[in-house]
Amino acid sequence: MARYRHVRPRLFTGRLIQRFGAAGLAITDLSAVAGLAGSDVMYYWGALVLLGLGWNLGFTGASARIIDFHRPEEKTRVQVLSDFIVFGVMIVGSFCSGALLNAFGWHAVLWGALTR
Repeated sequence: MARYRHVRPRLFTGRLIQRFGAAGLAITDLSAVAGLAGSDVMYYWGALVLLGLGWNLGFTGASARIIDFHRPEEKTRVQVLSDFIVFGVMIVGSFCSGALLNAFGWHAVLWGALTR
């Protein structure tokens, strides 16, 4: 059962997006602020929970909205291209944040997340 913890937010993500709109970016920013608030394990875990929720809301909301602006015959191609771009940028971001962490430390990564 512990393997499926990452799936649970998907059960209520749609309702949260309908109620609050695209709040994923704001929640992701809150995760960086939570990480900057302290260096205790609880701050780290709080930041991870907020980051996961923000990513889930942002990705699901954006994926659902992007196909609303295209014709039905284009929706599959647009969705595939969008996912390719998102995950490609995510790979580059992962390597860049690793280099930033190695060179300047954890707080530099968090400040980098806040300054887009």
